[in-house]
Amino acid sequence: MLSRSLLFGTAVAIAFSAPAPLVDRLGVPDGLIGLSDAAAQSSAEKREEEKERRGRARKGFLIQNEKLAKALNEAVAFLETEQYNEALAVLDEKTPRLDRLSSYERAKFYQVKGQLLASKSDYKQAITFFDLMLKEEDLPESDRSQSTYTLAQLYLAEEQPAKTVELMNQWFRTAENAAPNAYFLLATAYLQQEQYANAIQPALDTVEAAKVRQQTVREQWYRALVVTHQQTEDYVTAARWLRELLIAYPKRLYWLQFSSFQSRLGNEKEELAVYRAAYRQGLFQNSNEYVRLAQLLSYHGAPYEASRLMQKELDAGNIEVKRTNLEFLAGAYTQAREFSKAVDPFAKAADMANEGKLYERLGQVYLEEREWTKAADAFKKALDTGKARSPYRTTILRGLALTNANQFSAATRVFEQAARLAKTQGEKRGVKGWLRFVQDEKRTYDSIKEFRLTRYEQQKARK
Repeated sequence: MLSRSLLFGTAVAIAFSAPAPLVDRLGVPDGLIGLSDAAAQSSAEKREEEKERRGRARKGFLIQNEKLAKALNEAVAFLETEQYNEALAVLDEKTPRLDRLSSYERAKFYQVKGQLLASKSDYKQAITFFDLMLKEEDLPESDRSQSTYTLAQLYLAEEQPAKTVELMNQWFRTAENAAPNAYFLLATAYLQQEQYANAIQPALDTVEAAKVRQQTVREQWYRALVVTHQQTEDYVTAARWLRELLIAYPKRLYWLQFSSFQSRLGNEKEELAVYRAAYRQGLFQNSNEYVRLAQLLSYHGAPYEASRLMQKELDAGNIEVKRTNLEFLAGAYTQAREFSKAVDPFAKAADMANEGKLYERLGQVYLEEREWTKAADAFKKALDTGKARSPYRTTILRGLALTNANQFSAATRVFEQAARLAKTQGEKRGVKGWLRFVQDEKRTYDSIKEFRLTRYEQQKARK
């Protein structure tokens, strides 16, 4: 903001400090970058300004027009109480004709009016007055430097980042011990233009300047480094900066992004470890995130843990009850050899989708559980959908289930249907083999049945 230290008399001087922040709407992809506070003057600049202030009388950097001095003093007083319209009215009504002022006096008028307009967020008009200020010949270097910086901010607010780059590169040529915000302003201007490679160095300088000054590295500064390296496809470095961001600001978004980076880099075990850590901290917020962790567990050879996680979060309502999730849960149970637990999710998924392949998988689970009749029914449903992947194979499996259920007549009819579905000589020979198997099984069953009946009658006769 403007300093209020105006010295009245025949010679009046005005000093300014760094302007307040102007904008935080920068249009960077995914909202990763925001404009920081205005850069503080470096100690070198302050020393230079003090030297210039002491030598103003000698150099002619004085406000000698008392009418202008009063107008500026009054405007600054209104400015400090945020009465911007009143301050502008004072300047418009009480400032003498500009052609009667010295170059330095005009510069100070332009500076105050530019600051007022900037404070009102009228950046376009503010730019006009700061441009006029910089065109004046009699201007201390500290004022020129500071106004150049302010103008760079204003151009960024007006979405003219190329002008910001031009002005900041000019500003850096004379700046010493620049604050982190100054480097970040330049980095942001490059980012707005999607010049990611050019943004890398000022983004690095931002963090380095903060560390040298023992300042906290801000979240958006780390994010700028992640974005610049990610967009230039340097994923290793991007992951390194994302790790630092995650340590400093352990937010849910960064945990998930860091896991994704590990996947991109082929670090599969690290991806699982990071994702699991995020889960244990309760950072998941949607169904897909829980399912993703279960998929990673299954992929890394832990189907039992995957099935437990899926079932737990389904029961808790954190995972959406839909066909794909139920199918995955059933598959995880199957991989874990928990066939009895796979039945229910497979049955629900199959009923939801009415897909042949799901009824087939359900039938196979029933076979593993020796639930022969239920297996036969599941295979029939698969065939009834008209979408069985291999009607011949599904029919064979149904016949096998019926045979094991001792429904030999039904099994024979089913294998005869399979014969009509057979397309190759091998399949036809296979059907004949299955039919002989049914006959053999029936003879064995009848023999056992007859033996048991005879034995029962003999025991009954002895009594």
